[in-house]
Amino acid sequence: MEKFGKLAKSTLGKEFELQVLRSPASFYIGTKNEESALVSRESEEYFQDEKQAVKALKSGKWTQRLDSLS
Repeated sequence: MEKFGKLAKSTLGKEFELQVLRSPASFYIGTKNEESALVSRESEEYFQDEKQAVKALKSGKWTQRLDSLS
């Protein structure tokens, strides 16, 4: 199971820990920097509620985005 965002690492060359983040309508797996600014959306999926997103992150049952444009 991954702990750090692959897109964040490939884009910025730094490791940012994966976490559940909120969009206006849903939740997703992504990374933020030290100032709490969004760095990357790592999951292809959006989740209807935070509990589903946390479960996916903990179990590793989510799909890694391959690039930041998809």
